[in-house]
Amino acid sequence: MSRETRWWWIRHAPVTSHAGRIYGQQDVEADFTNTAAALKGLAAFLPEKFILITSDLKRAYTTADAIAEAGATWLQ
Repeated sequence: MSRETRWWWIRHAPVTSHAGRIYGQQDVEADFTNTAAALKGLAAFLPEKFILITSDLKRAYTTADAIAEAGATWLQ
């Protein structure tokens, strides 16, 4: 019996405080201005009770939190 694994790669919300520079591992904030509709659409698109893997950078986990607030649920 084979199992299929599907991946949904989601980039963090936009970062506007980088002044045009690459920010890499710098722990900069994501900007959630005007993202409510996109987050809601993304939450509706994702499968129910998925497994979330994220980095420990602020912009990554705050984006995950915002997607959860928009209605997505993942396994804890």
